[in-house]
Amino acid sequence: FPQLEIAIERSCSGINFFILAFVMISTSGLSRYQGLRSKLLVLMGSAAVALLLTVVANSSRILIAVRSLPFQEQLPWLAGATAHKVQGGFVYLFFLMPAFAGAQLFYRQFHSTQSIIQA
Repeated sequence: FPQLEIAIERSCSGINFFILAFVMISTSGLSRYQGLRSKLLVLMGSAAVALLLTVVANSSRILIAVRSLPFQEQLPWLAGATAHKVQGGFVYLFFLMPAFAGAQLFYRQFHSTQSIIQA
């Protein structure tokens, strides 16, 4: 976006976050299921959730970066690559930690429900 003097580099595209979120969510559930069909469903569901999480997290990160632009003159520590990386780390952790807890809770609840149904 040249008119806003904003460039989104490839390293900030979110692919690393997507991979991390996908691996985190899928490994939370894969060990709980035995069948190939169940494992494939876990992988597909994990990919969908990770993609949605990536879009929301990256949108939040971009919105925060754009909203902080006017304050960079008064607060020079907000400007620069280091501040951008720190901001990204906090935003990504803010989304990853509840996602991990939610995945654990979901798989625990869903797996216990499946065990009751199969018994």
